[in-house]
Amino acid sequence: MARQNLISISALLALLAGVTPVASAEERAPAAIRLPEARLVAGECEAATLEPAPFEVELTGAVDVVISVDFTQGLAEIHAKLAEELPGICSGVRAALPGHDVRFALISHQDYEGRFSSCDYRDQVYGGAGVYPFRIEAALGASDAELVEALGGPGIANGFDTSESYGRVIWEVAQPDSGIGLRAGAQKLLLLMCDSSPHDCNLTEGIEPFDASTGDGCRLVMIDTGKDPGRDGVMETDDDIDFQNDALAALEREGIQLLAVYSGNSVLACYWRAWAERTGGEMMRVRFDGVTRDGASLGDSIAGMIVRHVPAEGEFEATMESGLDVSVELLDTKGEGGAARLRLTYSLAGELPVEGSRIEGRAVVTRGGIPVAWQPVVLSVGDAEPPTIAVRVEVIEPATATSPARLRLAMSASDACDPAPTIEARLGATIVETGAELELPPRLEGESDEALEARRALVLLARDAAGNESTERIVLDESGRE
Repeated sequence: MARQNLISISALLALLAGVTPVASAEERAPAAIRLPEARLVAGECEAATLEPAPFEVELTGAVDVVISVDFTQGLAEIHAKLAEELPGICSGVRAALPGHDVRFALISHQDYEGRFSSCDYRDQVYGGAGVYPFRIEAALGASDAELVEALGGPGIANGFDTSESYGRVIWEVAQPDSGIGLRAGAQKLLLLMCDSSPHDCNLTEGIEPFDASTGDGCRLVMIDTGKDPGRDGVMETDDDIDFQNDALAALEREGIQLLAVYSGNSVLACYWRAWAERTGGEMMRVRFDGVTRDGASLGDSIAGMIVRHVPAEGEFEATMESGLDVSVELLDTKGEGGAARLRLTYSLAGELPVEGSRIEGRAVVTRGGIPVAWQPVVLSVGDAEPPTIAVRVEVIEPATATSPARLRLAMSASDACDPAPTIEARLGATIVETGAELELPPRLEGESDEALEARRALVLLARDAAGNESTERIVLDESGRE
């Protein structure tokens, strides 16, 4: 007889009606707001029904926009135009998104000071004396006047080699300790003004090569521009930043969309488009003087790009993968740009899997076809609880001046669903059976307390038929353990 194949759960979610989305690849979570994990259990020892697990998540109508400006010589004219139009950008975005709490931050960069060698990029000067790879000019929440004042602060520097510290900037924006002040639950956008390439050993990683028959893809002609040395500014250390696997991946992980305003050559324009779209963002090309390709003002074009990525209308929908279905129901809204309460209902797409197995996936909530939030989901079928460990250590011979104490170990494991869970114990590399007698390792001459504790540590592992595990670590001594 087939087991019940519908298991429902109502999850109340408060979602921003206007939170921005991102395009999601099957192998990556979408760059949108990440909701707390939904842990679902079908049945107890017999997989049959799903235990209800309702919960609520409160998110606000917050939108955080980080503007990053490259202060090297190639963008000097764009700086002047941006300073002139920045107040209009901020006010235009707020006017287009009523009900949203929109805040801006400003960061700047040049490049790393000094000469570096890595990969096939040898003995290259990244930047001259006094340049810097990342700096916060105005933290999130600065007034429009403070943003304009901060934009006029940094001086223009010589970037020496053609590549700049874009990877460091992108990575820092996604770090909670960077000092920018991004808010939990906010829609997050990084507006990056750029005209060249980041430092990386393989710029073309993950970029589709050009296909002449379709016109899709990029011409892969610029590859190695040297590593980004990271926060310590020293090459070949643990904090070196890989552009794709560290910088872009950090944006995806934190749900930050990259909006690139690019004024360089066409080859790199194709790269920046691919990188931005990977995070659900986009790339806009401008000339070196800040004039857009369609002749529109720089400020209007930037404001429009920001607004496009904050959906404020359309139907809510939800999709699920990995053997589960999900539906979404709009319960109520709280004004234009405010919160929307949703109910997600999960069900199996087919037969219930075997007892003791797990389904892991994610639900993606979209509005008007654009992802606004996603939720990791774990369904445990049948037995989901680990076994309980019981252990007793009996002193059968106390220690003397010439011999160590002798101990007897008694241990067992119990489980609500499995009548015979397994259990094993290890003292160092030695497997100890229940009922075994063993000598308490004596203290060696000059041995520290930490080293002695490590040698006397008994580690127990219990496992049930469903694969659930529990561990316990105890340190043996002369007193035993009841």
